[in-house]
Amino acid sequence: RLQLDPQSDNAKKDFQHWLACFEAYIGSAPDTIPEAQKLQILYTRLSSNVFPLVQDAPTYAEAMALLKENYAQRTNKIYARHLLSTRRQLPGESVDDFWRALLGLVRDCDCEAVSATEHSNLLMRDTFVTGIGSDYIRLRLL
Repeated sequence: RLQLDPQSDNAKKDFQHWLACFEAYIGSAPDTIPEAQKLQILYTRLSSNVFPLVQDAPTYAEAMALLKENYAQRTNKIYARHLLSTRRQLPGESVDDFWRALLGLVRDCDCEAVSATEHSNLLMRDTFVTGIGSDYIRLRLL
């Protein structure tokens, strides 16, 4: 059930998770679901606080567009890159957990030009090397 405050810090992440689960649920039907029925199913997966956002939408597509507009707002690229570049391995945090945290941060950087994958890999590599807590591992990576 979607029950989020659009202003919360985790709204975008939580909405993306909810959306992926909802679309998987809709897609798992053995037959194609008509748009009107998708809208009715959507209503059942919204809390009473979220429902007013879409109650006047005439179609499923328009209702989903309204939800995305409210919950999947673009991240400030400068702030996202700042968070990535200043992320350091926390005391007691494993190297694997540190890497996973970097993966989450780099997604918001909206990398482009070179190729998103190549640029993401470069940013991740630099931040990983700079931010890792072990001097020994950092020296081995350099």
